[in-house]
Amino acid sequence: MSLKSKSLTMEAVCAVRAANADLLKDPYSQKIALLLPDAEKNCEILDRGSRGLFSRSVVLRSLYFRDALIDQAKHHTQLIVLSAGFDLRATSLPEWKGKHFISVDHPYSQAFCRSVFTQAEIDVSDVKFVGFDLNRPPNELMASLRDNGMDFNEPTTVVWEGATYYFAKEVVYQVMDAFAANFQQFAFYADVLNIKSFFEGDKPVNVGVEKNLAFLEKIGEPWIGFFDMEELRTRLKEMGYHAVQLIPREDLEQKYFGETRMSRDNTYFLKATVERN
Repeated sequence: MSLKSKSLTMEAVCAVRAANADLLKDPYSQKIALLLPDAEKNCEILDRGSRGLFSRSVVLRSLYFRDALIDQAKHHTQLIVLSAGFDLRATSLPEWKGKHFISVDHPYSQAFCRSVFTQAEIDVSDVKFVGFDLNRPPNELMASLRDNGMDFNEPTTVVWEGATYYFAKEVVYQVMDAFAANFQQFAFYADVLNIKSFFEGDKPVNVGVEKNLAFLEKIGEPWIGFFDMEELRTRLKEMGYHAVQLIPREDLEQKYFGETRMSRDNTYFLKATVERN
């Protein structure tokens, strides 16, 4: 997604996290949301468009990725968050204290977020910011990470939360291929959309999906990244990922909320790892 204006979704996500700050143990989003006058309105727009499930999805994935970060901190010393937006979660986790954290986002989005952090008087001195459009060649991303002190030989966690949908499938594959080719030991976490739940051939599977996709197109933030889960698993293995785990969203919904309300077989949570001697 090549940003030319503020992201409606990015602000809405902040509003959801602010409303659920206690559950998410989030010390920042309420301060940030106060500086985003459209955040709550944007959240209402997206909840209407998703029949109220936008907020539920954001809370779910926030809980999952927070737990993943806590778990990975036992083994890893470096963290890269792609399409980070307002995500400063790692700086609030004692498990990541003193470790190397790089926040990557589109230069426009990142400049906007950093100005908000300054206005909110949030200390981001422990964060390295890399402004980068992920549609650009991934070897340039690797060079930027290296220039900002990332050691490709150190155990590293990469998180790409709530954003692969906005990039063409091959762009996502190229980014993941570049990490596999350069890092010696790392875990790559992301959430991805299952194409079979959205399309039959080149047409939406039903009227509901068609309306949702049209709504996202209308607000200027279309979903364009869809994956076949078996192809995804195969492609990552070919890139050199040693283990690929795909967790259905409904499994996590059951784990965190005790019931399933969102559509099944729609979204998967990916953990792919590389372990080299």
